[in-house]
Amino acid sequence: MRKPRRGLVMTVGIPFLMGCFHVTPRALPEPGEPRPTAVRGVVLAGPNEHVQFTRVDRVEWTDSTLVLTGEMAPGTAVTRSYRLDSLSGVLVREMDANRASIIIGGVIVGGIAVAALLITGKGDGTTVVNLIPLPRH
Repeated sequence: MRKPRRGLVMTVGIPFLMGCFHVTPRALPEPGEPRPTAVRGVVLAGPNEHVQFTRVDRVEWTDSTLVLTGEMAPGTAVTRSYRLDSLSGVLVREMDANRASIIIGGVIVGGIAVAALLITGKGDGTTVVNLIPLPRH
């Protein structure tokens, strides 16, 4: 049996795994708390105003400012400095456990379904159910 090519697996798999990440607003950390490093932008102190970078290369926190260096549009490197008292939060890129669980669960169930189809040669709906041992009461 032929193995799938590494490039094909990466081409198909990476977009699914990237779907597990999202950008969420977080409150500014209190003094002494760890400061997030996966910052993607800032939430200004106005109503629903935010500034989001497409890529952040460097994040610098001081006692009174946050300095972000990165791209706001492809090919345009910028450095922006924000006073902490003018911000109500930061935008942080993080992994969503629900999305990751759904994607990984779908891959596992899909793999079991394909294996059941290949092993038994039957395509009816009971094939997968019969291969998964269920507790009997």
